[in-house]
Amino acid sequence: EGNPGSDVSCLGGNLVITAPAVKGSQDPNVAIVSVGADGVFTTSFSFIHPKLERDKKVLQWSCDESYCARLLPDGNLVILAGGDVGGPVLVELKMDKPICGFEFASRGPKGNFKARIAVFVADSRDDLQRVIGPAEVTIFELVTSGASGPLMAQERAKAPLASGQMADLMWNYSGTALLAHSQTEVDESGQSYYGGSRLVLVSNDGEFVKDLTAAEEVNGGTGGSVQAVQWSPVR
Repeated sequence: EGNPGSDVSCLGGNLVITAPAVKGSQDPNVAIVSVGADGVFTTSFSFIHPKLERDKKVLQWSCDESYCARLLPDGNLVILAGGDVGGPVLVELKMDKPICGFEFASRGPKGNFKARIAVFVADSRDDLQRVIGPAEVTIFELVTSGASGPLMAQERAKAPLASGQMADLMWNYSGTALLAHSQTEVDESGQSYYGGSRLVLVSNDGEFVKDLTAAEEVNGGTGGSVQAVQWSPVR
């Protein structure tokens, strides 16, 4: 089931190759290929990720590749040294529900933090697939207590989404604001056969949170489904 895939880290130092997991096999289906200064490619780390969904991100590096976030099969997200993904866990981002998606900010830090990352957890549903708890986006900053202190994750912002089983997390150019475009397989309002969606804008410090789809509904619109959204790539 599914197709092989690949992804490249921000500075091109690491290539992630994925393939569907084979039932009963102990062969790794995720491999990290590192590119050395001499241009030689070597497999630096590989592991098994069962039930790997197509296009699902399980690894991402920060913009300077100092850190790597790895999504575990149980839905926990751990932060590792960017050059030692098979090494010890530096910090774990703890959530009440399994993490479904994550995204490092696209720009380097301006301040006393090392990196900024957003995580998404899906809504909660009953046996009839009715939403009984909202989805949520949380923004963390990775910080240290001093020059050589341990890495810590500080929660900076949290934004609820009325519903959402998956989401595209999109940082703006400067890494100061995030668009969370969540989607559901079923539109509970009955307006769309293909499911519903929400679009929330949140600042990195949590001072500004706005559900843009709710604003449309308040102003007399029908809400409906957000088909596509994109930041300016340069400002």
